[in-house]
Amino acid sequence: MINDESFNKPLRLFFAVELPAEAREYVAAHIAHLQRAESGRSARWERTEKLHITLKFLGETPAARIENLTYAARRVAEESAPFELS
Repeated sequence: MINDESFNKPLRLFFAVELPAEAREYVAAHIAHLQRAESGRSARWERTEKLHITLKFLGETPAARIENLTYAARRVAEESAPFELS
């Protein structure tokens, strides 16, 4: 539950789609290769299970907008045709 204090705190929000497991594994293999090649350089790598494709980055968004954004996203998803990632 969101309390009054956190309700006014902005959150970094985005709309995204999850990658299928085989796509995540494919990307993870390439990330591992890059990590080995870039050893000694400063980079922050995300865990494989967090990999996704960002559709729209909303940035700092008031928590009070989450309900309306969720509703709008569901409406768009219901009216959109499925798509495949390849």
